[in-house]
Amino acid sequence: TLLSATMAVIKIIRSNQIDMVVGFGGYVSAPGGIAARITGTPLIIHEQNAIAGMSNRYLAKMATKVLQAFENTFGNSQLDRKLETVGNPVRNAISGVAEPTVRYDINDLSPLKLLVVGGSLGA
Repeated sequence: TLLSATMAVIKIIRSNQIDMVVGFGGYVSAPGGIAARITGTPLIIHEQNAIAGMSNRYLAKMATKVLQAFENTFGNSQLDRKLETVGNPVRNAISGVAEPTVRYDINDLSPLKLLVVGGSLGA
């Protein structure tokens, strides 16, 4: 349950002297965020999607800092003082990939096979 998970995280924060809690959304972030609030531990959340999910919308109210990938994800002027648009973290192996025109022979007329996977709300 949310209560038992939150209590477990409070115990972890206190016994390990955690300095900061960082959440990236989803139901697993809620207990950590709530525990951070209860223990007075700074909380940072990051929303990767264009539309904030339920956990991050709730945690944004108690977070020390709210990071978003896209402008107006939260659309809430009450968060302006702690809101920052930072984009999405991308590792070098992905960000360093050459442009499609370089990777694929543009003279090759065979179809490009593409797999599209879903995400949450605004993914």
